[in-house]
Amino acid sequence: MIVSLVFLAIITALIFFGIKKLAAKGAGGAVSGHSVRRFFQYGLQFGLVVVVAIGIAGLLGRFISPATLLVADQVSLARNFSFILVGLPVLIGVLSWTKRTVKSDSTEVSSFGWAAYIFLATVTSLAVAMFALFDLLSWAVGVEEFRSYAVAQFLIWGLIWAAHFEINRRATPINRSKFLFLFNSLIGLITSVVGIAVIVSAIAKRFIGASGKEILFGGADPIKTGLVTFAVGVPVWLLYWIKFAMRSNRDELWLGYVLIAGVAGGLITTVISASSLLHNVVVWFIGDPTSTDFVTHFRSAPATFGALVAGLLLFWYHNSFASQSRSSVRNEVQRIYEYLISGIALLASAAGMVMVFVAVFEAFSGSSIVRTTSSINTLLAAFTLIAVGTPIWLMYWTRIQRITRRQPTIEPASSTRRIYLFLIFGIGGIVAVITLLTAVFVLLDSLFSDRSLTLLLREVRFPISILIATIAISAYHWSIYSAERDATDVQRKGPKYVVLIGPLDLNLKKVVKDLTGGEVQFWESENPGELTWSQDQVLNLVANSSAKRLVLTLTNFGVTEITLIAK
Repeated sequence: MIVSLVFLAIITALIFFGIKKLAAKGAGGAVSGHSVRRFFQYGLQFGLVVVVAIGIAGLLGRFISPATLLVADQVSLARNFSFILVGLPVLIGVLSWTKRTVKSDSTEVSSFGWAAYIFLATVTSLAVAMFALFDLLSWAVGVEEFRSYAVAQFLIWGLIWAAHFEINRRATPINRSKFLFLFNSLIGLITSVVGIAVIVSAIAKRFIGASGKEILFGGADPIKTGLVTFAVGVPVWLLYWIKFAMRSNRDELWLGYVLIAGVAGGLITTVISASSLLHNVVVWFIGDPTSTDFVTHFRSAPATFGALVAGLLLFWYHNSFASQSRSSVRNEVQRIYEYLISGIALLASAAGMVMVFVAVFEAFSGSSIVRTTSSINTLLAAFTLIAVGTPIWLMYWTRIQRITRRQPTIEPASSTRRIYLFLIFGIGGIVAVITLLTAVFVLLDSLFSDRSLTLLLREVRFPISILIATIAISAYHWSIYSAERDATDVQRKGPKYVVLIGPLDLNLKKVVKDLTGGEVQFWESENPGELTWSQDQVLNLVANSSAKRLVLTLTNFGVTEITLIAK
């Protein structure tokens, strides 16, 4: 049932992206015809690979363990035979068709259909083979029982992965494989990091004197399970990241993996784990612990500590690459990373502020903040969130503001900064309206019901506290946005007429128009290929140009200014 649902989800995703690609191509002639053919050809080929693999793995698993043949499920046996008898001949025919197509058309391996097929087949086979290898290694170290089907799955899906890996390496252009390499690197990275977290958690739990058999995996030995998980993930990460992706061109896709998946992912994990662990510690020493037994109170601390160590390693490793890749010319990936971390840290600090305000109301009303815990513990949680979130927010926001002062015409015009500011005071405004309505409703209801002031304070403590924090945060960000908008209106400079020759980029058009206040036009080149505009390079050229009319063209060497237009 689960395999069927996964297969259905993959096919649905394939259909969705295929339709999206066809819609983007438009209704024109041969290109559209090739797109339709590729969509059905590679979709059918992927489906047949999955069906035949399931059938062969199912039969092989029964033959590896002959005892299962005596009690074989006749339905699954018939299904596996039918998958092979029907699917295998058709798959051979489709593969022959694909081979002829690739030989006759050199552009076939650069198409979206080919890239989508290689991606789905490689990722699917790799994931299934990793799960099967996990079962085999777990049996080898004595954690799980032997499963013959795991051997069959590892052999069959491992061969499918190896075949597609070699096909992709030989046939697909390297620039079309980058996303696949990074995605599979992420699979190996996450698996390895989970293994490290489980190992550290188990060691920490045994160190404090608790049984190590309850961590994440029920009754299994967590140290062995963590080692197996690590052993499954590391080879995948080493192959795809160290051998291929790490040395590739450090473009926005590469930076997105390093900054968002690596640095931001590690930092978020670290912040959450550190907050939880710190809260446990301060509650034990100065708060009101639910148990006086050390082991019982810190029961969740080992798992949190394991996540903290894994997050720190993830952040430390990828931040070294991020530091090497930073330059004076910022790109949107760097901005997304910095604003994302700033926003998450701000959210943690805001939650702490709300809890502090709630505690003030509770002091007057004399009731507990949360019925299941004491007021002192909630206050400690508030100060923990503030202590962890505020320094991170100050560090990143100070850096962002320093860059904004150095680049007063470029940074405020970036779409990431504007979206961030709009989200902060936009969402804040919605929250403020909702909480204000709630507070007024509670106030009027209390007046009409003739409730006491103490009861009123207890009922309005949350909406009023959220309202105060929201107004403060929204007002601060609105003041920044208003000042930058006024300064931009006064300091707008650059050409009054800009022509961009290359692939259409509506977001770039809007940013250039906001920067100059003039007219911006696109002249789409006939064969843009894989070229994409560098927003920062365009904005630098526009902002520093003294021409009234400017023409910029996108080539393989970057953005070039055409100086034939009279100034």
